[in-house]
Amino acid sequence: MPVQLVGATAERLPVADGAVNTVLCAFVLCSVDDADASVAEIRRVLQPGGRLLVLEHVRAAQRSWVSGFQDAVDPVWTRFAAGCHLNRRTGHTLTEAGFDPGTLDVVRASALVGFLPLLTGVVRRDGIATELGRPGSS
Repeated sequence: MPVQLVGATAERLPVADGAVNTVLCAFVLCSVDDADASVAEIRRVLQPGGRLLVLEHVRAAQRSWVSGFQDAVDPVWTRFAAGCHLNRRTGHTLTEAGFDPGTLDVVRASALVGFLPLLTGVVRRDGIATELGRPGSS
C-alpha cells in the first residue's frame, strides 16, 4: 500500500479536498493547538466514505475522580508534556465536526496510559460508521 508522509500542522494540511482515504489519529488530538480546526481539516481532506481511525486519550466521565484529577493537573502537565492536554473532550469535538461517534468506544488500557480513558474506533467522513471494538458502544 503506498503511503505518503507530509510534514504539516493538523490545522492546515497541504492536501486537496477529498484527496485522502484514511487518516490515523493516535495520541495527536490531545496536543494540537486547535482540536476543532484540526478535526475540521481532517474531515475536509477525507474523500467521501473516507475513514478516520482514532486512538486518543480523553477526559474521563463528568464528576469522576479521574476527570477532577485531569482538570487539576492539566495546566502543569501541558507545560511538561509537549502541549498534551489530559482533559480534551475529543468525542465531542468529532461529533461537532460531523463525524458519527456511534462506533467509538471508551476503554481503559492501564498498560498504555494508566488510568486515562482511551477513545478508540473508526468513523467515516460521510457519517457512515464502521465497527471496531464492541458493537453499539459510544
